[in-house]
Amino acid sequence: MNIDTLATPAASTSDAEVHAARFTIGDITVVRLVPTKLLHVTETVLETVSLTLATTRQVGRTAATQPMGFIDWVAIHRPDDLTVALPYLGELSRAQDAVTSKPGRVKSRMKPVIAKLEEEAPHCVPAFITELARHFVMAGRTGFLTHYLKRIVEVISEYDLPIDSPEYQELLFEFVSWRAMTSRVLQDEVDIAERSLEPQAAFDYAYKLIVAQAQAGGILDKSAVIILRRLGKPLGFKQVTAILANPDPDNPDDVIDRLLADIIYSKGFTAAYPEFFTRVEPSLRRIVRADRGRQDHLLAVRPINMSLDIYHEALVDTEAWRELTSDNRAFAQWLYLRVITPGGLSARPWLIAAIYQLKDELAGMVIPSERHKYFPINSPDLINVLADVGVTWENPDELWWRWEDWYKNHYTDLSAVAADPCLRAEAVSRLRVPDIVSNIHLFLTNEPARKLAAEVLNQQSKKHAMPSWIPSRVQRGEGHWGTIVRNIIKDIEKRFD
Repeated sequence: MNIDTLATPAASTSDAEVHAARFTIGDITVVRLVPTKLLHVTETVLETVSLTLATTRQVGRTAATQPMGFIDWVAIHRPDDLTVALPYLGELSRAQDAVTSKPGRVKSRMKPVIAKLEEEAPHCVPAFITELARHFVMAGRTGFLTHYLKRIVEVISEYDLPIDSPEYQELLFEFVSWRAMTSRVLQDEVDIAERSLEPQAAFDYAYKLIVAQAQAGGILDKSAVIILRRLGKPLGFKQVTAILANPDPDNPDDVIDRLLADIIYSKGFTAAYPEFFTRVEPSLRRIVRADRGRQDHLLAVRPINMSLDIYHEALVDTEAWRELTSDNRAFAQWLYLRVITPGGLSARPWLIAAIYQLKDELAGMVIPSERHKYFPINSPDLINVLADVGVTWENPDELWWRWEDWYKNHYTDLSAVAADPCLRAEAVSRLRVPDIVSNIHLFLTNEPARKLAAEVLNQQSKKHAMPSWIPSRVQRGEGHWGTIVRNIIKDIEKRFD
């Protein structure tokens, strides 16, 4: 399998001759700069408004960087359909005028128009839809784009249009640049490529599509990895089980390694879904440890949905990590930034040890009240450790208190939480009696935690009030169950006194 020459298709560019074309209508003269290959179509279009070509003169060359319009695309790639295509320019013009205020109506109006063009010149439909979609983009109505990309893919599939040809790839990749491609559409495009292309060409197409998706900031999930592994299998790409069993850091040909190397600096990588990172973890470790630049980038930008464990495993023992952790001031600043930026932190032994290592540098730091910008700390153990070294919160009400994490790991006894009146009140308000009962041994063997539980029970049983988790009829004391539950609560309270 050859992956050395994979690259994303470039935007529409060409070094073309340009003519100054002079058109007249009565005493009025209009001069337009037109690429030589579009002179004929420009003349044909302007004839529809009674403008006649008078003279032309070559004036230079230019690199066209703008997307090719519908009628230009037809003139170059489907010149025999130009007569059919010209009447549809009016429909595009009307859509452009109305799409900002009435996008839904434009979509409904264009449905039969597209269907009619499909009957008359199906090869031209992708270019027409792409031009229409540009109007939606310019109007900020991007929610309609995926619908139109699906429609193009349907036409390509139904009429066996060459999906890998430059003229169609250019259109499809423009939608990718708009982040209109979903996992489902990606799979549909890949299915067409797999049916119509040779295995290597199908793999190359899928790879380019996924890289383009990442570079445009589109979301990546597990489907991208599944597709590349499936298409790579007949080409000699070794399966993930072999990679895990025999990791080879010197193997540059592993396609997942190559994929990550191509996208690690992209917005799509930063926003990828958790299952994407789970599936690429071995490759991520290899490509990060092999390159200092990638290490520095990952230290600076943690992907939002990458688990703390995968993130740490990719960096630990690297040159950049050793350099960072040897400088307490820089390490503390890095850790603080990880707290206040998206991604979230969970209690882990290495992280707890790092916080205590940095206690002097972290003391006095305040975690700002900006819940919408980052994921608040929610592990009781982590809250306890940060409080223990002198970190405070601008708004402790934002703490979520995932008590189940503490029940599972209980790295600390929560003494710092119990000693802080504000944190203590927040912890008690989020601790439930059923959880205390389920983990009673854990609370009884940790004195600070026992005091927190006792406070919860005292609040719940004040004046023999029944906790909210007890059914209402029991709370009313109906039947012998009310007496039984009250006695249970009293018995639990005695154990916490």
